[in-house]
Amino acid sequence: MADGLEELYASSSMEHFREMMDGIDATQTVSRSIDPALYAACFGSAAGQAVLQDMYARYVNVTIVEPGQAPEVHGIRQGMANVVFDIVNQIQEAFEGDTDG
Repeated sequence: MADGLEELYASSSMEHFREMMDGIDATQTVSRSIDPALYAACFGSAAGQAVLQDMYARYVNVTIVEPGQAPEVHGIRQGMANVVFDIVNQIQEAFEGDTDG
């Protein structure tokens, strides 16, 4: 049985995921300055994978929008999930050799 992080890795090379990440990148005021290969090296280790799995469980595999919460909370939760998406995207870019973003 695949877990959510494995499914996220699988979808990270799909067009819809890339379009989402390109859209997020386009709105950033600070450009990426780290080679995606550094993300792959960091999160490719057993320890890095454990940290990423924990981040996925706490920030992605949760209810992002809950009734009655302030809209700011929804934005914060989505931003936390986007960090995990970005890490997986960087790893995928390193795997594919695409360092242009």
